[in-house]
Amino acid sequence: MDFTISSSLLYKHLAGASRIVAGKSTMPILENVLFTVESNQLRMLVTDLETTLLTTIPLENVRREGAIGVPLRILLDTLKEFPDMPLNFSVDPNSLKIQVDYNVGTRKGEFSVMGQHTDDFPELPELVQDQTTEFTTSTEVFLAGISHTSFAAGKPDLAPHLAGVLIEVKPERLRFVATDHNRVACATRKDIRAEADRQVFLPIRPASLLNAILPHDEDELQVAFDNRNIRLTTSAVQLICRLTETNFPPYESVIPYENPFELSIDRVVFHNALKQVSPFSDRGRNLVTFALAQNKLTISAKNPDNYNEAYQEIECSYSGDALEVSFNTLHLTEALANIAAQEVVINFSPNTRSSLLRPTIDESEHDELLMVIAQAHR
Repeated sequence: MDFTISSSLLYKHLAGASRIVAGKSTMPILENVLFTVESNQLRMLVTDLETTLLTTIPLENVRREGAIGVPLRILLDTLKEFPDMPLNFSVDPNSLKIQVDYNVGTRKGEFSVMGQHTDDFPELPELVQDQTTEFTTSTEVFLAGISHTSFAAGKPDLAPHLAGVLIEVKPERLRFVATDHNRVACATRKDIRAEADRQVFLPIRPASLLNAILPHDEDELQVAFDNRNIRLTTSAVQLICRLTETNFPPYESVIPYENPFELSIDRVVFHNALKQVSPFSDRGRNLVTFALAQNKLTISAKNPDNYNEAYQEIECSYSGDALEVSFNTLHLTEALANIAAQEVVINFSPNTRSSLLRPTIDESEHDELLMVIAQAHR
């Protein structure tokens, strides 16, 4: 194998791959990235057996094709210190020695590492064709759905069966849902079509990796999944993630669409007020209390252990009876941080123990974002 590639381009793709190859593995081969050069392309494959990433980079100068396992960490650490320059890779097929040399301006040198046989490297997971559901969207839409919901997912150590994002497709929409039983985040895209009615559960670790791996643009994204894996494919990247089987709760039944009392408020002002008052709350429960009256919201917190307390009054638009409710501050501030709109609406009811939070204006006519926040007992 013998080819030339830009150091900065290679580093960029290796940095994304390194998020999957984390630390020491029980299988030493998994600490390598599989380089395959063919058809004037470099294909780089990494996996931890749960998540697999295949990246394709066009090459202009290929002198010999081939494949080899390359130690990822030392290559990444080395390239981090390089300016952008052409690097010449040459592999001895007998000794598996990988030699890299460069000669640009005043910079001339080389380094070498030992490669690994490719025989033991896991193959790219394949979907079962007659069990596969497919649809097309964009990376921008998919990443937004994950971002708007994953914050509400259960923690792996506390609620492992909820530690991820539900992806639900129907003929009329695509939906992302996450919950930890205290809140629900639900992001719907109404212009995505799939010839199926299915749900799959994407674990939180691969869900959190998507933002660093997939391109942030409107590049077409092909999504396919069966009962075991989900495959995300763009023009340059293919990501395959192992799915988790879980009994996801019937989330639609807890969305309080009929809450009659309505609060409209500036999101930034509201968010800042919560962050300014919450340090005075009980650190164990992080409770803040809302006192709602005509066109006024009073947010208060107090800590009975040290007698610290604070309140702040905010102008707002409120229709409904006078009401007092309490919330976990973190549930509200994390929800507000994942809404882009200038103004938000919260619907309350004296007869339910949860409130419905949503932006007054969604990001587009095809989007719908809503969040359910459980009220706390004082």
